[in-house]
This record gives sequence, C-alpha cells and structure tokens, in this order.
Amino acid sequence: MQASRAEANQRVLVRKSLHQLTEHNAETNGMYLEPVITLQKFTAKWASYTAGLSEEELADLSEARAKLEHYKKIYEIFEYCTELNELMYVIESQISTNNPSYPFNIYRQSSSTKCSNMLGDIEKMLAAYYALIDDCQDYPEWQ
Repeated sequence: MQASRAEANQRVLVRKSLHQLTEHNAETNGMYLEPVITLQKFTAKWASYTAGLSEEELADLSEARAKLEHYKKIYEIFEYCTELNELMYVIESQISTNNPSYPFNIYRQSSSTKCSNMLGDIEKMLAAYYALIDDCQDYPEWQ
C-alpha cells in the first residue's frame, strides 16, 4: 500500500512547481517524507520481512522497495531544489540592498553586499543549479 501511495505522490511531485510543492508539503504536515521514512525502516528489517516468502511475494516486495527508492530520489531532488531556491533568494535580497530606490537603503551600505564581492556566491549558485540539471537529465520525470 505504501508503494502505491509513493507512486501517486511521484505524479504529484512532478506536476507541481517548487513553490506549490513546498506549500502542499506544509499543509499536509510533511506527508512527502513519510514514504522515505518507511523505506528506511523497511530496508533495515528487509531480512526479517523476506524470510520464508515465495518468489512471487519476494518479487512484489522488491518492486515496492524499488518504487520507494525511486520516490526517495525525487524527494531528494525536491529538497535540494528548495534549499537552492532559498539560497538564491538570500543572494537576491543582498543584491537588492544596493538599490537606492528602496526606502532606507541609502542609509545602510555594506561592502559585503557589493556585486563584485558577491560574484563568487552567485557563480557557486549557478554552478550548483547547472550541476543539478546535468545530474537529473536522465530522469524521465525531469523531462
């Protein structure tokens, strides 16, 4: 049953944008983490769960575990994208403090938020973003 729920959740993960998924995950009290925890518990006691099972039952459990592992990959991508998005927002906020048209920005200047000083952070974020795209190019859900 858990594997079928994970399969349904995979479809939802793929259809939602990053912001929609974050909101949906918060509204459901972190429901998307439940299959990952189940996989961890299931894998830890794999030997006891599979003892004395027929080949068909073992094949069914192996298929369920494979679906949960696939779901875990998708969840890890989602989690990484969320962190990447939050860090990009922080950098964007720091850059925007240099805009004198925002109220009170003319009174608070910091040399650490100059674009020339932040260029290294910006390059690291872009490198992480493009590495994510390269890593996920073979996933059918990414297409």
